Amino acid sequence: MKKVCMLVILLLSGMLAAYGQQQTVNVPNPGGLKDLVTDQISAATDLKVTGKLDYSDFQVIQAFTNLVSLDLSGVTEIAEFVEVGEWIETTHPAGKVPNRGLKGLVKLTTLKLPTHSSITTLGSIFEGTSITAIEFPSNITTIGGYAFSGSAFETLTIPATVTTLEEGAFGNAKNLASVTLHDGITELPGFLFQNSSALEEIVWPANLKTIGRGAFNGTGFAELEIPKTVETIGQYAFENTEKLESLTFEAGSRLKTIGKRAFQYSTLQHIDIPEGVTAIGESAFSWSGLKSFTLPSSLTVLENFLFANSKGLEGVEYTLPAHLTKIGNNVFEDTGLKFDVVEIPATIVSVGARAFAGTTINTFKLQQNTTEFINPESSGNAYKGGLNEATVNKVDLSGRENLPDFFFWRATVNEIVYGENLKSIGEGAFSGSNIKEVTLPATVESVGGGVFYGFQGETVDISKISLKEIVNSNL
Repeated sequence: MKKVCMLVILLLSGMLAAYGQQQTVNVPNPGGLKDLVTDQISAATDLKVTGKLDYSDFQVIQAFTNLVSLDLSGVTEIAEFVEVGEWIETTHPAGKVPNRGLKGLVKLTTLKLPTHSSITTLGSIFEGTSITAIEFPSNITTIGGYAFSGSAFETLTIPATVTTLEEGAFGNAKNLASVTLHDGITELPGFLFQNSSALEEIVWPANLKTIGRGAFNGTGFAELEIPKTVETIGQYAFENTEKLESLTFEAGSRLKTIGKRAFQYSTLQHIDIPEGVTAIGESAFSWSGLKSFTLPSSLTVLENFLFANSKGLEGVEYTLPAHLTKIGNNVFEDTGLKFDVVEIPATIVSVGARAFAGTTINTFKLQQNTTEFINPESSGNAYKGGLNEATVNKVDLSGRENLPDFFFWRATVNEIVYGENLKSIGEGAFSGSNIKEVTLPATVESVGGGVFYGFQGETVDISKISLKEIVNSNL
């Protein structure tokens, strides 16, 4: 009986020692940790591992669920390991602290990374741990994709020794509130901070040129100033930023390009796009919280859906910028913007379907024949012309020889001024429109099919015209 009691005491004392002291294990060959595990090691709260490892050794470490502190500074090699699953094989490359390497170690608060020169890349090892601070040894030059996903970090400072950030390196770090990036970084890769919803503070690199696609998608910034060095803001860069109300550009901005959907679904209240910007992608500000904006004279194309459904613009008075060459589909759709005068000069080669739908225009001037009004038959915009669902007080067609197809589709118009040169009325031109009185001038020689189909106005007068051509029979 005494021998049994002594054995129990010895076992307990061993376990207590494991809890109170650092345990050290040296692994001479990759994959060898499983053969070196003792009760003291498996129960340890503080463990130091040296030698040569591969992913299978990290799987062994994952079972040490009491770990509070793990020291890997003495690891001299991480070998390649091919993980064979039921459906796929996953290769964990050499020289990389492996993805999911510390999965399940919820008590782990302290980690020392390997310092050997052959180990250069940090994988996604923090998920599910309680680590809140890390020191990057000089050998770690690359932070891999989603390395900090699911981590407990609240602040991060990236040293100059880190030369490569992979896509999504800090994505899904839900607790990350502040980050400092060193000045050697010139490009933020795609999805770098995607869905790091607590992120609200950043120290920018001094020489940053590119903000990659989706880099700040779903982050928590309330306000930001974009450094003057930035030349490109990628697509989706600030999409779904539900707290972002203020975004400004540092004086002397060199910005040239804003990608598609860059600020879609943001709560941005106002934006002044700096001079020098020559391209803004489609839907860049759609469904945003914008209440006002300015566009530079350097911008010549308004892409599809640029401001569509940004309903905070309702009632805001706006004037189109000069030097435009193209207005895309649905650019101002359902914004409620108010235009005093919209003049389409010869320099504008095309106006897309539903470009002004849901806006109010005092005077719309179309005084030349060169502008094409797009009616894409293969899309949801089929048969929805230039003033589709716009509310217009006066439309001036004084210099136009033809009225484009479906031009007034479902538009509400008080007055139309025809010129002396109007010769043809396009297909469905007045269909579905609400125009109190339409009187076609004597100059009209041809009328397209369905021109008054579904007409909602009161009076149509075609008595002055002597048609040379009628397409179909649906006047």
